[in-house]
Amino acid sequence: MTENAGTTTHGRLIRIEAEAVELYGILNIPDNAHGLVILIQGLDNISGNLRQSFIAISQLFNQNALATLLVDLFTTNERKLDEESGFFRANTDIMQQRLIGMADWLLQNEETQNLSIGYFGTGASGAAALVAAAERPDNVRAVVVAGGSIDMVQQYLSGIMAPTRLIAAEKDEAGVKMNQAGFDSLTMKEKSFEQVKDTSSLFENNDTLQEVARLAQGWFTHWLVRII
Repeated sequence: MTENAGTTTHGRLIRIEAEAVELYGILNIPDNAHGLVILIQGLDNISGNLRQSFIAISQLFNQNALATLLVDLFTTNERKLDEESGFFRANTDIMQQRLIGMADWLLQNEETQNLSIGYFGTGASGAAALVAAAERPDNVRAVVVAGGSIDMVQQYLSGIMAPTRLIAAEKDEAGVKMNQAGFDSLTMKEKSFEQVKDTSSLFENNDTLQEVARLAQGWFTHWLVRII
């Protein structure tokens, strides 16, 4: 179940029931969209700067005929509870269940049911996207994880069927090593591991952000097609 909850400068604010909680997202469907990317925000990537990065990435997707749903996977009360307990921020099980719930709804909704779905995430939310892709391969056609906490979900990687691109910062040695191990564990042929050169952080400035956005957009544009 969902309903419009207003509008923003970046799209339409919608409310979705996913796994017994109400979550809010910004939905934008450009003309001639051939796919839809869910950009997943967890508690480890909800800071103002990174949120603005996600908005910039979603705008590039929209300019290339990709619809977007920019969503926060946790409620206000859960965010407050996490500040005290840290229970939610690395809970990939909760995140992947809610992500699957959103994908289920999008594939049933008249406005979006003909758009194949991609997942984009970073940190723990990127890890959750990989788990969701493994648990429900029928829901997702492509995945991009940029700076994801892949070591948290290593055991799920061999079960992913969707074409998957991993992105790491070239000068982040630990991140490169982790992503290389994750890439080696992926069993599908349609996989990619890209390094953004001359940086230790994927979102530290506009140049690195634009490169992440370009790599993600190219992957989704190639793999997401309209469902007939």
